[in-house]
Amino acid sequence: MERRSYESAAISPDDVEMLGNLFEQIVDEYQIPREGEKAEELAARLIAIYQTGVRDVEVLKSSLLVRKADCVVVSPITP
Repeated sequence: MERRSYESAAISPDDVEMLGNLFEQIVDEYQIPREGEKAEELAARLIAIYQTGVRDVEVLKSSLLVRKADCVVVSPITP
């Protein structure tokens, strides 16, 4: 069985839009500044998960939230 490599595959315009929308949803939900280290970590992790072949928005989001140790952005900012 041939294994498809998603890492080198181009991201389609529709998927770029989907990833951008998910990024915006998460930064809004967790009050993460769009500029800075946490946002960069979120974007990098989101792309890394996408590159494994995950295309479902809910699975992408839950994968980000499950990997708390890898991605610091899942904790909401508390006053």
